[in-house]
Amino acid sequence: MRCWCGYQERNINRPADAIANLSSLAALKSRMFLLSVMCAELIDKEQCAGSEDAVRERINKLMDEWTYLTRKSSEKGEKLQEANRQRMYTAAVKDLEFWLGEVG
Repeated sequence: MRCWCGYQERNINRPADAIANLSSLAALKSRMFLLSVMCAELIDKEQCAGSEDAVRERINKLMDEWTYLTRKSSEKGEKLQEANRQRMYTAAVKDLEFWLGEVG
């Protein structure tokens, strides 16, 4: 069964657990910043054996990819949280229907 947000209901538990894994990107943020600073220092001190432009290009590409990755991860996290909320709602409705069946 597919829920309205696009995730199959039976697979929601695994992606919901993946939300925690998305937080590991936050731990990499300081490493990315440090790498950027180190590359800038190498370029400023001209310690790239004449390939400063290549280093600058690579670090810029890496930072662009990092920005894309963090943006997409955030979007996916939001979708996973919504899918989990829908799963919990569906479970609550089923529990209520069962209880009403027992009472009535």
